[in-house]
Amino acid sequence: MKKNLLTLAALFIGALNLSAQAQKADLVFVAEFPSYQTWLTKAFNADAERRASYCNEPKTKHGKVSDQMALVYIDQFDMSRMGEFAGDAKMVSLMEENQIKHSEVYQVVEMNPETAPAKADLFFKISFNDYEGWAKEFREDSARRAKFCDESRTKMSKIDNNHAMVILYDFDLARTWEFESDENAANVMQQYEVNHEVSLLQAL
Repeated sequence: MKKNLLTLAALFIGALNLSAQAQKADLVFVAEFPSYQTWLTKAFNADAERRASYCNEPKTKHGKVSDQMALVYIDQFDMSRMGEFAGDAKMVSLMEENQIKHSEVYQVVEMNPETAPAKADLFFKISFNDYEGWAKEFREDSARRAKFCDESRTKMSKIDNNHAMVILYDFDLARTWEFESDENAANVMQQYEVNHEVSLLQAL
C-alpha cells in the first residue's frame, strides 16, 4: 500500500511538472475502501483539519456511492502543494490503516465547446427537492444514458436529501442537445426542481 501511495504522489508531482496548471483548482476523488462508515469517521472526517490548510474546506463535499465507494469534491485546492498533500505521513497512515485507495483523481475543468474532446468525462453537481424520488428516476434512466456514455462506469453519490454528485464517463459531447432534449428527462427535472452544474473532468 505504501508503495502505491508513493507512486501516486510521484504521479501528482509529475503531472504538475509537465503542465502549467493553475495554482488553485477544484478536484474530484473516487475513494474506495472496505467500509463507508469507517472511511467517513476514521479517515475523511478525521482529516478535515489537515485538509483545510490546502483547500477551501467549508465547500468540500462527499457523497456515498456504495458501502465501498464515495466521491469527494475538494474546492480550490492549492495545486502547488499536491506533493506535500499526497505524501503527508498522516494521510499515508490513515489510508493504510483503513485500506483506502483513491482509484481516480481528477481536476474539474470548465466546459469549453471549442476545445472539448469528442468524448469526455462529465462531472455534475445536482440539487433537487427530494433525493429518493430523483434517484429512482435516475436509476430508471440507465438504458437511455447508455446510448450516450459508458453507463457501466456511471457513478452517482448522495450528499444529502437535496444534493448529489454524478460522473458520466466517455460522454458523446456531439449528442449533448439530443441527451438534454429528452421529454421524460425534462419532466423529471421539472417535477423534482432539478438544477445542475456540469464540468469536464481531467485525469491527474
